[in-house]
Amino acid sequence: MKKICFVSATPLSIHFFLKPHIRELSKEFDVTLVCNFGADLYIPDIGLPTKKGDIRIERNISIGRDVIALLKLILFFKKNSFNLVVSVSPKAGLLGMLAAFIARVPNRLHIFQGEVWASKQGVKRFILKFADRVTAYFSNKIIAVSRSERLFLIDEGVCESKKIRVLNHGSIGGVDLERYKPDHQMRDKVRSQLKIPADAVVVIFVGRLNPDKGIYELANAFRYVFEEYPEVYLLCVGPDEGQVLGRVRSMLGAALTNARFIGFSDKAEEFMMAADFLCLPSYREGLPVVVLEAAALGLPAVASNIYGISDAVVDGYTGILVEPRNSVLLAAVLESLVINQPKRIFLGLNAQKRVRMDFADVNVVSSYVNYIRGILE
Repeated sequence: MKKICFVSATPLSIHFFLKPHIRELSKEFDVTLVCNFGADLYIPDIGLPTKKGDIRIERNISIGRDVIALLKLILFFKKNSFNLVVSVSPKAGLLGMLAAFIARVPNRLHIFQGEVWASKQGVKRFILKFADRVTAYFSNKIIAVSRSERLFLIDEGVCESKKIRVLNHGSIGGVDLERYKPDHQMRDKVRSQLKIPADAVVVIFVGRLNPDKGIYELANAFRYVFEEYPEVYLLCVGPDEGQVLGRVRSMLGAALTNARFIGFSDKAEEFMMAADFLCLPSYREGLPVVVLEAAALGLPAVASNIYGISDAVVDGYTGILVEPRNSVLLAAVLESLVINQPKRIFLGLNAQKRVRMDFADVNVVSSYVNYIRGILE
C-alpha cells in the first residue's frame, strides 16, 4: 500500500479543508497526518483513520524552532519512506517541501491557499515571498485554489506556469450542500438565543479575527451603518487569533450593543442561517470557502476586490466587491444591502445557484482524490 503524508502547521487546515479528502484517500492508501497537535486545542479531535506525527511547526518565523522542525521532518520522512508528501499552509509548505526533497520523497505537492505576503510591504514581504518561492522550487506539483491565485503566483515569479494548476472551478473542498442549506427554524432559534429581533438585518463575519481579515475595517464600517440604522446587527464567528477582540469592541463604540461575538464554532452554518448577508473585507485570500458556504445558504457577500475573492464573488450578480482597507466605502456598500431586501434576495439566489452548479463538495473532493490517485499510479 502506497504511503501519503499530509503536513500542516496546525490541525486547523486539516479540520476545515481536508477531512473528506483524507477520509477517501485512507480507503486505498496508508495516510499519515503531521502537524503541531498541541496548537489550536479548541479544535475537536480530527477523528480520521490515519497515523499521526506530532511535530511542532510554528506559524510565525522562529529560526531555532524552524530548524528543529525541519530536521524532525527529514528524519520522519526518511523513516517512513512516503510516496507522496502534501503540504498546506505557508510554513508547512516551506519546511515540508524542503524536508521531503532532502529525504528524497519522489512526489511533493503543495497547495497554495492565499499568500501572507500579498498584503505586506518591504522586507517582510520579500522574506515571506522568498519562502513561498522556495516552497514552489522544492515541490514538483502545485495546486492553486483559484484561477486568479494561479495567475498571481505566476505573475509574481513564485512558480512556473507549467508547474501549477487549478482543479475544476477551484476551491480546496467545495461546499457540503446537505449541511449548508437554508433552515428557517434554525434561523429563528439562533436569533432568539442571541436576542436578535426576527425582523433585524444581520451582517455576519465568519473567520479568524485577524487584522488581515479586515476586521478593523468591518468594525468601523458597521459603526457608521449603525449610526444611521440602529436596527442592524453584526455577528462575528471565529477565534480571536490575532488577539484583536478588545480593540474591535472599542472601535464599535455604541454599536457594540448590536454586535455578537461567538468565538470558534464547528457549527458556523447555524449562525449563517440567522444572517442576511456575509461580509469579508479581507486583504488576502486564495479562494474563501466561507463565501461559497454562505452562498449555498442563499446569502450574498460583500467582500474585498482582490484575487481569490474575485473567483468566489461575481460582482453585482452574487455579491458586491469593494476596495480593500476602505471603511467608508465598505460602510456605503453594507448600507446599500441593509436597506434593500430585494437586492439581497436577488444576489443570494444567484449565489446559491452558482455554488450548487460549480462547487459541490462531492465534485471538488473527487477531483483532488483522482488527482492524487493519478500521481501515485
